[in-house]
Amino acid sequence: MSEPGNPLPHAVRDAVADIGRLEVLNVLDVLPSQPDPDFDRLTRLAASVFDSEFALVTLVDETTQFFKSCFGVDDLEKSPVDASFCAHTIAAKGQDYLLVPDLAADVRFANNPFVTNTPYVRFYVGAPIVVHGQRLGSLCVLATTPRNDVTPAQIEQLIDLANVASTLFLLKEEARIRARTSSALIREEWRHALTLEAGKVGSWVWDVPSGEVTCNETFRHMHGLAEQGPISRDQVFDAIHPRDRDAMKKALVAAFDDGVDFETEARALETGRWLITRGRVYQRDGQGQPITLMGVSLDVTENKKTAQQTEQLLRETQSQGQEHTGDDPVHRTPDHPAKS
Repeated sequence: MSEPGNPLPHAVRDAVADIGRLEVLNVLDVLPSQPDPDFDRLTRLAASVFDSEFALVTLVDETTQFFKSCFGVDDLEKSPVDASFCAHTIAAKGQDYLLVPDLAADVRFANNPFVTNTPYVRFYVGAPIVVHGQRLGSLCVLATTPRNDVTPAQIEQLIDLANVASTLFLLKEEARIRARTSSALIREEWRHALTLEAGKVGSWVWDVPSGEVTCNETFRHMHGLAEQGPISRDQVFDAIHPRDRDAMKKALVAAFDDGVDFETEARALETGRWLITRGRVYQRDGQGQPITLMGVSLDVTENKKTAQQTEQLLRETQSQGQEHTGDDPVHRTPDHPAKS
């Protein structure tokens, strides 16, 4: 395709080079544009409304016009912005559409390569695609013969379809952001899970209203709970040694009522392991009642054994020292100085 005969007027070039408009295009991340069947349906419908050969969904940046959907023409991916009819639609601020009954009779487009060469278009009507308040391109209909029979109803339908295209771009942007966020969260969850597993840390989330506890495998193993299936609050309480349950319940009441961090040390009934459990209320309802409690459980059995062994060793050492010195703390008498 040859270069356009007429460069864009300054007002049109300024419109397509607007920084705010280009920023929205960049945020949408849709350039270079790829074909999309959702937009193909719109161009097919727009061409049908006007009984025309061609319809396009275009996006225009500072130098290039990209084609998101092309009805009636193949292998059309992009063109220089100077050849863009839609750049004029973008620049037509305050107008809901741009109508050119005969392109060859309009000094702005008479030398345009789409007019002077294949496909030799003569008619154009376009409505802007507006996203986040910026005109990014257009939904347009073209024909190879001049048209003077366009009705207000056809224009209204074209504007409606362009608005649908605008909404589609927004919805696809939201879906892309959700997918990217979901992927990042999954990666972070896996990283967090691997860290917890490596550190032998049991993690848990208690949905207080339902009583359901979501936890990792380490937490289940620590408490002697089933490897699979749902876990309830009552099952967790039942897995704690009876002598330690009251202290755990008091710590929970303090966390619920006073907002302090939950912390308790208890033995698992089945495994006999000593566990330190810490948590916090992360969500409350409008009345201040707890909704979500999250936390971790640490197996401190070995530390407990080491501390007990150390304490026993100290007692034995102290006892042995007393036997060697004959020191009796009960019947100790004060020393008397030797008589001179």
